[in-house]
Amino acid sequence: MTVIVRAAEPEDSEFLSWCLLVAGQGHLRAGFWDVAMPDPERRAMLAEWLVLSDVRSTCHFGNFLIGEVDGAAAAALAVYDASDPDMASLAPAIMDAFDGCGWDTAEMDAIARRLAPYRTCAPAATAGTWVVEWVATAPTHRRRGLVQTLLDKALDAGRARGLARAQVSIMSGNTAAQAAYERAGFRLHDERRDPAFEATFGAPGMVTFTRELGRAAELDDNWRMVPTGARMASRPPATGP
Repeated sequence: MTVIVRAAEPEDSEFLSWCLLVAGQGHLRAGFWDVAMPDPERRAMLAEWLVLSDVRSTCHFGNFLIGEVDGAAAAALAVYDASDPDMASLAPAIMDAFDGCGWDTAEMDAIARRLAPYRTCAPAATAGTWVVEWVATAPTHRRRGLVQTLLDKALDAGRARGLARAQVSIMSGNTAAQAAYERAGFRLHDERRDPAFEATFGAPGMVTFTRELGRAAELDDNWRMVPTGARMASRPPATGP
């Protein structure tokens, strides 16, 4: 098995859209995106629009690392600096999707109402934190260490940016994800619970894990380690196609 970790490209939008939906669901029957957009067809359209949108958000392809196995995308995750103001809210990118798809923007209010319980337990990240999100692996490639490989590269990228701490959050009860993050050195930071959240999502709340990043590394534009003294990596341009 040949594994290559690389920065995502616009051409990966179909796979990344799938990753968003799967990561948002986690171990639950219905997750974040199911609640936000109950219609499956629109949900898929929304995910792909967010990946490719000119309006940057946590879902933009420019935040993603992809793990390829034998030339095919097999796993992915997104990483970003919590200091980036564009990462603070999905709302502008969702509004752009509604406008671009010609959907009634009045439905935005309905989305906000459906997601209100999520905000009771939504994780917070302090400025300068390297946040990991939207982690997903294709079913045929699970339990093969791909997430660990992606996490290693993602944490190296955070160090290269001079950040001191990384963070990842999951729905309470997702024991498989928790084990993966603990193997990568993450430890429990806090847990937020709320009855309204549990009534909506079927999980008591959300759990956040953090870890220190340690010494800085250097990577090239494809997220590979490069010799000391080489130029520091830059993320792919955060623009749409």
